[in-house]
Amino acid sequence: MSGYLRSLRGAGYMPSHEDLLRVLREKFPGEVKLHRDTYLDQHSRCIMLSASLIRSNHIATEVWAALISRSRSEKDEKIIFITKYVEDYESKPWDIKREWPEDEKDLVVKKRLLQLFGNIPLQWMQTVIEKY
Repeated sequence: MSGYLRSLRGAGYMPSHEDLLRVLREKFPGEVKLHRDTYLDQHSRCIMLSASLIRSNHIATEVWAALISRSRSEKDEKIIFITKYVEDYESKPWDIKREWPEDEKDLVVKKRLLQLFGNIPLQWMQTVIEKY
């Protein structure tokens, strides 16, 4: 683990919270946190279970909890299945300097994600996070 904070710009696929929660409840019916009322409990468990499923199925993606920002003040934390990322100290979540188009490698990952999670809508998304 590196000892400094890095700014990473990533691109990948974002499911809706409701769709991902429904699929994970079906796959893990005994997971109590998936049935709690609070978004934070559900969200943290969705991250962990999604990452576990993706690793065990050898899908080339990472699970990020990322802020989706339309402006400096309008922020929403979502789960994104990241297919590519680079260090980027110029972009901010609300101001991405260089966009990444979806390519063939991304579409292969999307197909694998759809096989794993069912036919849920996955939106192509880009974000910036800070990570150690």
